[in-house]
Amino acid sequence: MTQHVATRCNACGTAAPRTFFEVPDIPVLVCALWPDADSARACPKGDLQLTYCANCGAIENQAFDAERVVYTDQYENSLHFSEFFQGYVRDLAQGIVARFSPSGGTVVEIGSGDGQFLELMTELGDCRGVGFDPSYDRDAPDELDGGRVRFVREYFDESQKALGADLVVCRQVLEHVPDPGAMLRSVRAALTPESAVVFEVPNALYTLEAPSLWDVIYEHVTYWSAGSLARLFAACGYDVTGSETTYADQFVAIDARPSASDQGSIGVAVDDLAHLTGAVELFSAAWRETIAGWHEELAARAARGERVALWGTGARGVNFLNIADPTGSIAQVVDINPRKHGKHVPGTGQQVARPEDLKANPPDLVVVMNPNYLDEIQTSLNDMGLHPEVRCA
Repeated sequence: MTQHVATRCNACGTAAPRTFFEVPDIPVLVCALWPDADSARACPKGDLQLTYCANCGAIENQAFDAERVVYTDQYENSLHFSEFFQGYVRDLAQGIVARFSPSGGTVVEIGSGDGQFLELMTELGDCRGVGFDPSYDRDAPDELDGGRVRFVREYFDESQKALGADLVVCRQVLEHVPDPGAMLRSVRAALTPESAVVFEVPNALYTLEAPSLWDVIYEHVTYWSAGSLARLFAACGYDVTGSETTYADQFVAIDARPSASDQGSIGVAVDDLAHLTGAVELFSAAWRETIAGWHEELAARAARGERVALWGTGARGVNFLNIADPTGSIAQVVDINPRKHGKHVPGTGQQVARPEDLKANPPDLVVVMNPNYLDEIQTSLNDMGLHPEVRCA
C-alpha cells in the first residue's frame, strides 16, 4: 500500500489530520458488476487511508484517486426493490415536501440516478423536476410525465442558475466528491436567495460506532457527521436551518439556504466533535477485531463443509466479500435486484444469483449486510422453506 501523507484537512485547512484506518487493494467501484468472473477479479482497485481532522471532524480517504473512478450507466446501486427502502424513500420525500412546500416550483436533484426519487418528489410536491446525473441510462427517456420531469446527463453547477431552482436535493452524492467544498460553493452560485437545499450522506457516527466498517468504501472520499457536515456548509456560505438522521440513523440529512455572506451560520444544535473524536479512537481497534473474527469463522465453517451465503451485493456486500472473505469461501451470493442477476462481484468474482436459487443448495448461514433488512430477508427465507442461521455482518 502506497503511503499518502496528509498535509492538511480539505474541509477546514487544518494541518496534518491523522491516519486511523487503512485497507489496501480494494475495488474502486463496488456497484459496478462485471460480465464474467475473470474481468470482475481484474477490476480496478485502490487503497483506503482514512484521516481524521480533530478541528472540524472531517474524515477523508487520502489515497483516493479520482481518475480511477469513472461512473457510467452500468453503475447499479438502486435499492428500490426492497419494501423497507421504499417506505424510507416515501417518508423522506414527504418530509421534504412538508418543510419546503415546492408546489408550482422547480426541484433539482443532483445525482438523480434512475429518477424514481425525483418522480416521487414532483408527484408529492406538485412541482417540476430536473435531474442531473452523468450516469443516467442512455436508453432511458429524457422526459417523463409529459415533460414535468426531465433529466440532464451532466453535473449541476453555477451554469444552471437560469433554472431558478426553488429546491435542490442531493442524496448520497457529496461523499463521492473529491472536493466537497468546491461542489457546495458551485451549487450555491446557481441558487437564488430564496432557494433551499437538502443534502443527505451516510452518517459517520453510525459507521464508526456500529461499527459498520463495510460502509467504508473507496468511492466514499469523505465521511460526515451531523456536526461536521453543518460546519462544512457554513464554511461554504450556507445558513444551516435543519438537521436530522434518517434511514434508522444510518444517514444524516441537512437543510440549508444560501447565506447573505460567504461565512454562513448554524441554526441547529449539532456540536458532536468530542463524540466523533471518541468514536474514531474506538473504531481503529474495532475494525481489526471484526475482520479477524470473520476470517476465523468463515475458515472454520469451510472446514466443517458448511455453506455460507451472502444476501445483498450493494456496497456493503461487495466490501465484505473483498475484506472479510478474500479466499472466496462464500460461493452463494444473492440479491433481489434483477438487474444484478448473472453478473459478477468486483474483486472476488462470484456470480450474483436470485434469492430463490438458494433452494437448490440450502445454506447453513446467511450473512446479511444491513440490519434494516433482517426482517424482510427472514420472511423471504421462511417463504422459501429455508431456515438457516441468519446474521448481520
